[in-house]
Amino acid sequence: MDTEKGNHSSNDIHDDSQSNDTVPSPLPVRLISAGAFTLLAIVALVLPVSPSVYVKLAFSLVLLAGCLVFLTGASRLLAPAVFLTLAYIVRCLPFYSLFLMLAAPLAIYGLLVLWLPALHPGRRGFTMGRIEKGPLLITVVGTVLSVTGLVVWYITGDVDFSGFTDAFSDRATFVVILGGLLFSVVNIPVSETVFRGVMWQGIEECVHSALPVVVIQGLLYGAAHYWGAIPNGWEGAILSGIYGLFLGVVRHTSKGLLLPMISHLCIDIGILVLVLHSLERL
Repeated sequence: MDTEKGNHSSNDIHDDSQSNDTVPSPLPVRLISAGAFTLLAIVALVLPVSPSVYVKLAFSLVLLAGCLVFLTGASRLLAPAVFLTLAYIVRCLPFYSLFLMLAAPLAIYGLLVLWLPALHPGRRGFTMGRIEKGPLLITVVGTVLSVTGLVVWYITGDVDFSGFTDAFSDRATFVVILGGLLFSVVNIPVSETVFRGVMWQGIEECVHSALPVVVIQGLLYGAAHYWGAIPNGWEGAILSGIYGLFLGVVRHTSKGLLLPMISHLCIDIGILVLVLHSLERL
């Protein structure tokens, strides 16, 4: 019986994603790490890229230095820091696009996480989680409220979709719908993996508490929507930030990305319907 207890405890430790082979760092060190990692995330995902080659080079070197520090310290922040570096370098390319900024570096990062032992902790950022009654109920209720808020914002606000609809004004309706759905098929897993996966893992490694992880990733998600997303600007950043907080709660309760992806799909479909309405296709 003692042997069975010992084996059971050993398996519990092995399966626990929060386990660590080393003694936890002191709180001040973890707070400094959280601040440094968040700043790197802001540089890589939020701030506009400067037209100056020297500024781009300086920020790239800062991100690479962060990777080096996390590498020499044997920190599990190394993997998410590598993703941030890849994301910023892609943003600096002359053919940069929001889609490319997230999808291309995430694909490269996924391969590196699989191949390089030093980056294996980054696999936690791709956890799908589970669908259970409690998390599912939270997801359904929160998604219905989010879609309702989106519709109210569209009806009551002076929403201008022209920056996005001009490119589709002469397209057939089914082409617009197909394009929107294809974009969502790529955008949703990429966006959720970046913010509720990679960023989530990096923040969680520092603070070991759900509330600050939910708050920080939500703020990053909202700030990233200030430029070029639907909705955008200050309204978009605030609305997306609130929705990002909700997705963080879903991510925490479901222990993975699957339910946040399902909720995000509903929101993207809602946005597509609003775009079609603004094009007078509905």
